[in-house]
Amino acid sequence: MAELTKIMWNLPNLVENTDMNKLFLAKLVENKILSEDLLRNIQKKEKNNKFPYSIFMEIDKKGKDSVTKLVDILIETGNVKSAKLLDNKRKSVESHIRVSTVDQNSDDSEYNINREDTKKLSLITRINAVSDNMLKQQGIEPPDIQVRDFEEPDILKVNVIKATEYFIDQVKIYNMRSEVKGLAVILNNEEFTLEEEFQTRKGSQVDVKNLSALFQQLGFSVVILQNQTRSETLKYLIDFSSNSAHMSADMMVFCMSTHGPERGKLMSSDCLEIDIEKDILRRFTNDNCPDLRGKPKFFIFQACQGQDTDYGVELKRGNTDCYTDARPWITGAEFPPPSSPLKDPAWEDMLIAYATLPGFVSYRDHVRGTWFIESLCKVLMKQSCDTNLRDMLDEVARLLKKYQTEMGAKQSFKYEVIHFYKKLFFHPGLPATTLQ
Repeated sequence: MAELTKIMWNLPNLVENTDMNKLFLAKLVENKILSEDLLRNIQKKEKNNKFPYSIFMEIDKKGKDSVTKLVDILIETGNVKSAKLLDNKRKSVESHIRVSTVDQNSDDSEYNINREDTKKLSLITRINAVSDNMLKQQGIEPPDIQVRDFEEPDILKVNVIKATEYFIDQVKIYNMRSEVKGLAVILNNEEFTLEEEFQTRKGSQVDVKNLSALFQQLGFSVVILQNQTRSETLKYLIDFSSNSAHMSADMMVFCMSTHGPERGKLMSSDCLEIDIEKDILRRFTNDNCPDLRGKPKFFIFQACQGQDTDYGVELKRGNTDCYTDARPWITGAEFPPPSSPLKDPAWEDMLIAYATLPGFVSYRDHVRGTWFIESLCKVLMKQSCDTNLRDMLDEVARLLKKYQTEMGAKQSFKYEVIHFYKKLFFHPGLPATTLQ
């Protein structure tokens, strides 16, 4: 087997960390790494999401000298992280005005980034002025990639607002008045045995930190599991569902953050599939977990559910509500016949939140964590004091709608309920109380 080059070894991370704007493409032509005709051919042949991959693969064919020039271009255009992937021993560069897209807390001083110079002129103005002139000289028409001003990421600090009163209704509201609400398990798979196929999920530890802080402040006992194999995960689920702590608990939370190869599947750290319904949800039915019978069970799955990308649609003003006149289907009798014993459904009191829609990817920032978990934590820490969970998830959807990648990609999450027929208030910060 031939040894992988640095570009091919780091290809996914290069694509993720490189802002392939007009200036970058013009520099490739200017330095005779790629020709104008080749760029046009790639642009015509590839979709936007495949374009960066093809560019790096073509550069890789040119040999080591072209890779050395590429590192210089990456530094000059502000793609410092990508430059480090290809040459982490570089100690100095020529003095140019550069833009850094990395966290200021990271050590990029060896690249001599002049942060003061970057503040003197708008990023959009500076790049567009330079790159447009270059493109006119070179005659290139690269894809229309929007260039945005870079700002330091606003790192979330979870601080839950305390409630001031209990919401009580034995029929319509779940009982949530214990000092410890229950167990909250956070299972995070960051590293995987097949590294070439399943990359390290950089930034996932931010999600772990945020979720842990959130549920601790909401009154849960938090358990954190890292990099679990399939057998370890399944064994823990059996132990967790039979944990005696559920007898005195108000509810439970289970969050799993990992890669998701397809709809309804999660990936273990040893790269084996875990079925959400069969392997996880089924463990917490009333049959398999009687101690949580009649108590809410909140599942959070942060993972892709496919490879599709949602590039959104243009905004449309006006009323888009949709109505139907179809009559609801009802059973023939409101109550069962006298000979039938009253029963509870085997599947009930479950609320399952998915980071994205079936078939689509979800997004993760190396510094801030995933879009969905960040949005979830933002909403729950501010509104748990007086808002029920389902209403808060609707707010999460509104907040997530504001997120967008540089390429214009969006993300929609969904949640589903299984006989979750009461409202759930967390009552953070209130002392335990008994039923009245």
